[in-house]
Amino acid sequence: MTVFFSGVCLSLMGCSPGVLQPRTEPTACNPGTCLLDSTCVSQNVCDYVGCVRAQGAKLTKDKGDKLSADVGYAAVRVGGSLEVRDQLWQTYQVSDANVLAVIQGCNSFLPHTDVPDVSGTWTMSFEHGGEKPFQVHLQQSGDKVTMPMGSFGQGAGQLDAKTYILIGHWNETTRGGPFSLQFSKDLQSFSGDWSFEGESVKYTWKGTRTPG
Repeated sequence: MTVFFSGVCLSLMGCSPGVLQPRTEPTACNPGTCLLDSTCVSQNVCDYVGCVRAQGAKLTKDKGDKLSADVGYAAVRVGGSLEVRDQLWQTYQVSDANVLAVIQGCNSFLPHTDVPDVSGTWTMSFEHGGEKPFQVHLQQSGDKVTMPMGSFGQGAGQLDAKTYILIGHWNETTRGGPFSLQFSKDLQSFSGDWSFEGESVKYTWKGTRTPG
């Protein structure tokens, strides 16, 4: 006997070629893995996703639901928790500081990486901004760095552990663009440039770490 249910062939005698087969979901996973959204993934990915979903539930319902779906989608398609974090960061780095805070808050569930620590308060200035120094508190999660800059918007980027170069994107309400900052080896200063999206002209950007 053959029965078709929602386009799926269920048969004691087998189904013809080209007929959809029912999806078999795992009931148990190998040691070191766990079941996440009907898929076996590594335990560290499970732990990271659990953290993001738990913290994301404190956001508004729409934001929490979207973050939960995004982290689940990433988790079953990439290799490890760092890759999941990177994909989330790409999605939210210039759009939602509250979600970035959730992502950063789950840093303890990521493998340790020897990335220089640039977090803290910095005094900086840049061309096209009047050259008037202002203070910014850099926030860091692994190699990911964010910099809320008040009226100048927000910046976010990835810090290379070998070169000490932070490459990222700044964003205001109606405009944005790339930036590249070279930190000194003693992590007390940086210099670099920024530009508007789609323009070739680059402007200088410099800063020093604020004591305390």
